[in-house]
Amino acid sequence: MRQRIETIGEKKLVGKRMTLSYADYRIAELWRGFMPRRKEIKKNKKSTLVFTGDGGASEGDFHESLNVAAVWDLPLIFCVENNQWGLSTPSEEQFRCKQFIDKGIGYGMNAIQVDGNNILEVIRTVRKINEEIRENPKPYLLELMTFRMRGHEESSGTKYYPEGLQEEWAKKDPVLNFELYLLEQGILTKESIEEIKKSSSKWIKSQNNKYSKFA
Repeated sequence: MRQRIETIGEKKLVGKRMTLSYADYRIAELWRGFMPRRKEIKKNKKSTLVFTGDGGASEGDFHESLNVAAVWDLPLIFCVENNQWGLSTPSEEQFRCKQFIDKGIGYGMNAIQVDGNNILEVIRTVRKINEEIRENPKPYLLELMTFRMRGHEESSGTKYYPEGLQEEWAKKDPVLNFELYLLEQGILTKESIEEIKKSSSKWIKSQNNKYSKFA
């Protein structure tokens, strides 16, 4: 069944240097638009999906949001893209719990961990949770395990990564693996893939030329 998607207070999120502090500021701003409509959203069987990173989840606004959502049984899915590094700080130096979903216990909410590089697993999990919370409003904490192949920003580089770590995660490239899956299923051909890449590259270059004058 096709589900309607509605955004509240939609804006682009821009990460700052330490953690995603600006992203968490936007989460707080989202609450101001969301809270007056919480009864309407629950009554009309709506739900909301929000994203942050493991670094941004160390900010106070994130914890306040999860606590309020749990207390009020709000139909929210908090997705944490856990790339295991907050800039150059590894996860074990950010928190002591074994895995991020352990934090769900403290808020009294369900928490699920999935392979964030498996596109189909992510889609299936989000759909299942979404169907549940629209009928029975409550929040979920969804941890998407992944990895950042490049630096937090280009200037920081990746010298702090242990040797061999990037090569290990390169084998889990979600785009490449999904491409191979679609080839095996006969959904795509090598020719159609090349055509998609060419058209995408052409569109990106046209948009870059269009908006570069505003940079």
